[in-house]
Amino acid sequence: SHTLYDQFHNEIQDVTQAGSLTWTVADGNYSTENSEYFPDHVGMWMLNLTSTSGAVGQLAITVGHGEMDRLELDLSETVITADDRIYINTTRIDVRGNRLPVFLPSQNWTKTSDGILTAGGPAIWDPISRGQKILEAKYEDQFTQVSVTVEQGAIVTLVLVVENVDSVGNTFQLTADDSIDVKVKATDQKGNRWSVSANWTLSHASWTDQAILEGAEIANDEVTFQPYLSSANAYTITAIYDDSVTVHEVSLFVEVAQGDLISTTITALGADGTTGEAFDITSDEYIDFAAALEDQDTNEIDASTLTWVLIDGTSGDVVDITAQLVADNMRWQATEVGNYTIAGYAVSNAGYNISDSVSITVLHGVAVSVVSEVDTFAQDAGKEITIQITGTDADGNTFPQTVEWSENSTSVSDMTAGTTEGAYAYFARTAGTHTLEFTSGQASSVLELSVAAQRTVSSITVELSTDTTDQLGS
Repeated sequence: SHTLYDQFHNEIQDVTQAGSLTWTVADGNYSTENSEYFPDHVGMWMLNLTSTSGAVGQLAITVGHGEMDRLELDLSETVITADDRIYINTTRIDVRGNRLPVFLPSQNWTKTSDGILTAGGPAIWDPISRGQKILEAKYEDQFTQVSVTVEQGAIVTLVLVVENVDSVGNTFQLTADDSIDVKVKATDQKGNRWSVSANWTLSHASWTDQAILEGAEIANDEVTFQPYLSSANAYTITAIYDDSVTVHEVSLFVEVAQGDLISTTITALGADGTTGEAFDITSDEYIDFAAALEDQDTNEIDASTLTWVLIDGTSGDVVDITAQLVADNMRWQATEVGNYTIAGYAVSNAGYNISDSVSITVLHGVAVSVVSEVDTFAQDAGKEITIQITGTDADGNTFPQTVEWSENSTSVSDMTAGTTEGAYAYFARTAGTHTLEFTSGQASSVLELSVAAQRTVSSITVELSTDTTDQLGS
């Protein structure tokens, strides 16, 4: 509304005396129809009234913020690395677009993803993990969200991963049958990880072939270590990555034991120096054994895992001789005559019996004693006495034995060898007692036989004192 006054400040009731009226305002709008001012922007605005009579009037109007339309979150950046931070200006905007910077306390930040938000003007948000992040804030009854893309930060170090476990500097135990997959990842100061294509090297005291590190022929984020050579010295697997600022290098170690048993080979050496898979020996002789056990990559496996058995070819009896062989430095001393098999075996991890064997025929040894068996100890002259000689070796084996005969240190001419070994026939020729010695090597014995004269006279011998005499002489 408006009121007119004259120069003496007297109110003029008839406003038409002022002439035509004009309303002006720097911001907003004034309606002459209903005499209302409609504000637009925040501030102090002068509503001016002028008339054709020259009268003027002014009214200062202060316009505050209107009803809230939305909350604005203004980010310093929308794409950052995990090493950076974002500054956020928070502004209340009313329905007329008037802007009012506001301070949001921590509880007004309803979503901060996995970052750390510090309330303030501006607010500060420090990211942690990579990815697309949503920040949300509330003011009065309005919610606003903004999106931030967080990329990985600068590389702090590399990490080697084996079966989802961080393994830098770790030592792994494998067999030559196994393999191990190794991945490399870069990590920033916030712990973010991502794959990088690194250069790989394999180092070892005696193995230089890089081919067993599959995938290392080019820069790669993963390799497979497939060893062949078992070794007490560890293999070193190293990943190297140059990010143009720093050359990063990390390693792990692998100790490789022999793989599963796949082959057993027995070596046998006879007392006479011969080798082979079949032997004919005497009970006085021995065989020295050795064994070579290997996995599929020809790595040598400890032969002490073998079990040694002696199999009797006649009875089928099986005897474990492992302890005996080990105690005798792997020497098997033959004893009893017979046919045998000596086998060495071990059961693989896969459950297979892996073995090798040697066949042996054991003959009797040298006689250390000899004995005789006769059909009679006394015989008439002109008849025979049947004799069988049996030898016994150092292991107690008995056998027919050929011997040499003597009587009074003279060869016995009346002794005839039979058709079988150790069999003899003695022709009783001279009456009397005969002490016969029979010898084989260092073994000897004595046989005493008695020969009686025949009862049938075959001749008479006359002995005369002289073959001439005088008549009537004697």
